Amino acid sequence: MLTLVLGIITALFVAFLVLKPFIKRLFHLDLCVLCASVATTWLGMLLLKILGFSIDTTLLAILLGESVTGIMYRLTYSLKHKQKRNPLLGLFLILLGTTAAYSVVAGILELSSLFILVPVFIVLLFISLLRQRPNSPQSKQLLKQLEHCCS
Repeated sequence: MLTLVLGIITALFVAFLVLKPFIKRLFHLDLCVLCASVATTWLGMLLLKILGFSIDTTLLAILLGESVTGIMYRLTYSLKHKQKRNPLLGLFLILLGTTAAYSVVAGILELSSLFILVPVFIVLLFISLLRQRPNSPQSKQLLKQLEHCCS
C-alpha cells in the first residue's frame, strides 16, 4: 500500500505542477503543489474508507498529519508578514488539526480534547490582546519570550 500511495503522490505532484498555471489563472489560487498532492491522496483514501474499502489507516493518519503541519506553516507564515510571530497560534493549529485528523481516522470526536483546546485558545486571545497594548514591562517580557520560543 505504501508504494502505491507514494506513486500516487508523485503522479499528482507532476500533474498539479503542470496544471498550476491554469489553476492560478482560473481560480486565482496560489496552489502548493505538494500540499495538493498529499491532500488529494488522503481525500481519496478517506473516500475509499467511507465506501467500505479496506485502507491502511496508519498511512492515512501520516498523510493527514502532513497536511496539518503544512496548514499550520502556511497560516503562520502568511500571518508572520502582517504581525509579529506567534508560536502559540502554531500550537493551537497543530492541536486543532491533530484533533480533527484523529476524529477522521478513529471515526469519533474526542470531546475531552476541548479541555486542552479551549484554554490554549483563551491564552492565544489573551496574548493577542497583550500585543495590542504592549506597554507594560511584563507584557513586553512575555511577548519577547513567546516570539523566540522556537529559535
